[in-house]
Amino acid sequence: MREMLVTNGGCELPCWWGITPGETTWQEVRERLGFYYDDQGISRPSGMHYHETVYGDLLYPPPPPYGYYIHIGFIEQSGVVQSIQVRGAIVRQTTPERFAQDWHRYSLDQVLTRYGQPSQVMLHLEPPIEAGSPAGYSLHVFYDQLGIAMSYLGLANGETMIQACPVFEQMTGIGLWLQACEEEFPLVEHVIAPDVMGYFRSLEEATGMSLETFYEIFRNPDSRVCLEGPPTFP
Repeated sequence: MREMLVTNGGCELPCWWGITPGETTWQEVRERLGFYYDDQGISRPSGMHYHETVYGDLLYPPPPPYGYYIHIGFIEQSGVVQSIQVRGAIVRQTTPERFAQDWHRYSLDQVLTRYGQPSQVMLHLEPPIEAGSPAGYSLHVFYDQLGIAMSYLGLANGETMIQACPVFEQMTGIGLWLQACEEEFPLVEHVIAPDVMGYFRSLEEATGMSLETFYEIFRNPDSRVCLEGPPTFP
């Protein structure tokens, strides 16, 4: 698992671990990842099927060998993978260093350096739920033309103004949505929709920072710049 996180099976996103949306067959996925049972997945009215698997600490008793888990979901239609959803999250707050080390390929600076300026960035700044609890943030980086969306989650500071510092070593979770470039639905509709509460804002609306400035700042691995703005509630 750690080797695949480092090498990604020798391919670039939106390919994940050697599996390319729109190209790789479900049979190939089953053989590669161990779906050897008769997995029919969850059927949807559109004729698509959803399959999922989990790696990491959720499968092991203490003491944990990883300190995090990976959840991978596949949407398959007519025997071909159409999209891939990946979630990685720390399950024990005592091991964030291991998480950052293993997921380094998908850190914000690495993604910006490899794929360039995003087509859009969305941000949710969440105030403390109760007195004494931390604020939080979720940062979503989109490459619509490539079929790639990245999500970064972490703790933040403040109440009336939220300060989110997307330092990879301090993040608690990461997510990816990967799909074929010719997919019918925009990435944002999959990743943060339905945003019925209106939590998410564009980067510029939430913080006043432009996409160009965001790209120039956060592609630097040594950046310690924070994003700041009021809670992104309606």
